[in-house]
Amino acid sequence: MEKVADIEQLNARLTRLEEEVCELREAVSRKAKEHPLITRKPTVCGGEPVIVGTRTPVRAIVEHVRLGDSPEDILEHLPYLTLEKIHAALEYYRDNKQEIDAYIELNEDEDFWKAWMKSSLPPSTPTMPKGDLR
Repeated sequence: MEKVADIEQLNARLTRLEEEVCELREAVSRKAKEHPLITRKPTVCGGEPVIVGTRTPVRAIVEHVRLGDSPEDILEHLPYLTLEKIHAALEYYRDNKQEIDAYIELNEDEDFWKAWMKSSLPPSTPTMPKGDLR
């Protein structure tokens, strides 16, 4: 009798989780429709949001703006973009600030990149001198 009750509880919990997953998928789908010029694929920039048709992460556009660049300045630096795509990236950032700020923080994390370099290099590959993270 106890096992039946446990199974019923698990089944109820599973049903709630499935409903939550459906809701999350719908929310993600709505967000994607709201930002048609921004995409993400696991094989491009580690799944980070990027501008459609490029490998330029939204993070890069935001970092340009933080350095004082206007959308027109960014266009000079990245001429393969359009002002529409730059504005779309900035709009995506406004809607997803916490996510993009986390990518920016990770990108600036020197310890992360050092560990990544060590894990990505074959054993015979020399490492860069200390402090040189190109």
